[in-house]
Amino acid sequence: MEWFLRGKKMIRKSSFIKIFLIFILAASLNVYSQTFPTNFFIDYEIKQLDQEGGILKVVFTQDKNLYSLTANSETIGILKLFGDRQITSDGLISKNGFKPFYFSHKNKKKPEKNIQSNFLHDLKKIEVIYKGQTKQYDLGDDYLDLATFMFQFNFEENNKKKYQFNVVEGKKMRIYEYEFIKDQVLTIDEQLIDSKIFEGKVNKDDRTKHYVWISKNPYRIPLKIKVTTDLGLLLDLKINKTNLF
Repeated sequence: MEWFLRGKKMIRKSSFIKIFLIFILAASLNVYSQTFPTNFFIDYEIKQLDQEGGILKVVFTQDKNLYSLTANSETIGILKLFGDRQITSDGLISKNGFKPFYFSHKNKKKPEKNIQSNFLHDLKKIEVIYKGQTKQYDLGDDYLDLATFMFQFNFEENNKKKYQFNVVEGKKMRIYEYEFIKDQVLTIDEQLIDSKIFEGKVNKDDRTKHYVWISKNPYRIPLKIKVTTDLGLLLDLKINKTNLF
């Protein structure tokens, strides 16, 4: 519907072959998903035209196959005018990635705009609660939410040139597409981290063009994001602190 448009010679020779096969198998598995940490935090420094804009704090916890991810913005300067936000995602995590059950988007300045989404996977429906009203919409397979979709890179094949994610933002569902641009080394907390740069668009709209730097190892996570807001503000987000590296 319209709402949703928006991976010893013989003995020595035998041992060598076994080791070689194990190595090849491991390499082929590395083409697909990588392991994901069970608990971590990331602080992203926000800048707007090289001016300090605040911090985005991400906390991820996992208990067996259940996960919880929360991201809180603590803005300063002109960004403070738009209000701080909190997004939360709870659900299942497996070798294939995230399967959200619950997503919320809170506007701390205007709580009347808070949005809650419940994923009713068995019914292939999503329940959206906004301004006191509850509505249900059709929901297909493989839908992520705004909190988890960039971390889903970790579970995808890492040699692909293009990726596509169906993302529930709250009231809307939109298609995020990413295309590989080039490799680049970033300095994160005085460490050199190999990354891949992707150009992203939302619903194929050039006006939504943005860039994300995804680390190669040990996890494939967003290191840096460059995005333009709906009001034309160019924002740079880059990892400032984390316990992942």
